[in-house]
Amino acid sequence: MSEVEPQVQAIAPAKKESRLRFSLATLLAATVAAGAFMMWLRAQSDIRELKTVLAERDAENRKMRTELGVLQVDDRGSVYVCTRKTLEDLRWSWRVYIPATARYRVRILTSNIPVSGFSEESNSTWIGDVAAGEFTIDAAVNRTARGDWRIIFSMPGSSVSSTFPPETKWLSGGTGYSINTGGVEQRKLKPSERIELLRIREMVRTSPTQAQTTTDPSAGVLIWIERDDLPRGSK
Repeated sequence: MSEVEPQVQAIAPAKKESRLRFSLATLLAATVAAGAFMMWLRAQSDIRELKTVLAERDAENRKMRTELGVLQVDDRGSVYVCTRKTLEDLRWSWRVYIPATARYRVRILTSNIPVSGFSEESNSTWIGDVAAGEFTIDAAVNRTARGDWRIIFSMPGSSVSSTFPPETKWLSGGTGYSINTGGVEQRKLKPSERIELLRIREMVRTSPTQAQTTTDPSAGVLIWIERDDLPRGSK
């Protein structure tokens, strides 16, 4: 009798299913984190937009203040000046801030006006001292009742009128003139710097219909503020 060999059937182990499982708490935490990140991104975008809007409004505000002649004094130890708009020709106005660290004076020159600087000021006229603080200075060129041309300069506590010579060509239309009032932008200067307010220089006629500026001193007007202890002839 033959022996029957038992048949052994090999059974492969069952494959374990591998899958990523999240608990409810983990899913909730991930959702909250993603929402917080999106809110942060939106906040950063809103902040950038707000900064842009504020910068634009600040620029508009500064421009409006400058046009109205309102100074923005950030440093009480410096000098500030801006030119105010006027509605008439040959009329000017400035808003000035002077620190209380020194005394200041106003001077005017009506002949031999240099292209720049103040080296030709030996014949200039002292108009008056200016007090520390913020104030307005006005100047105008017009005719007197007799028809003479004059310049009127006024500031708190002082008003001066000076008549031009009858042969002044730049006022009678004989020549043109160049003018500098410092521009409309607010200027910040060191206490030792001279503050140029107005520089008018007569032009030289090159033909019956044309005129040009010259580098030589010319007729005109130069008005400036300087510290009282500055030596004469300094710049």
